[in-house]
Amino acid sequence: MLKVYYCNKCDKTMFFQFELETNCRWCGKETLKLNMPFEEFVELDLDERKEYIEKEMKIKKFGLEEDKKGNDNNDGEDIDPIEFYI
Repeated sequence: MLKVYYCNKCDKTMFFQFELETNCRWCGKETLKLNMPFEEFVELDLDERKEYIEKEMKIKKFGLEEDKKGNDNNDGEDIDPIEFYI
């Protein structure tokens, strides 16, 4: 099964079958592994993909995890990065 990775520097999406070193093929920067399966990701339109990637980046950056129902822990409210640490 293919896994989806994203490079924030190049704004490119990559697909890998194995989880070896998953650095960007273009710039060499470490990529972000997305939690959505390849089959679902390719069904999204461009705007949905961008929205999903932004959500994943926020989760990874602030250490937020989704609960088992797929809802994030902030009950649907956006977290302001400044308020997150206060």
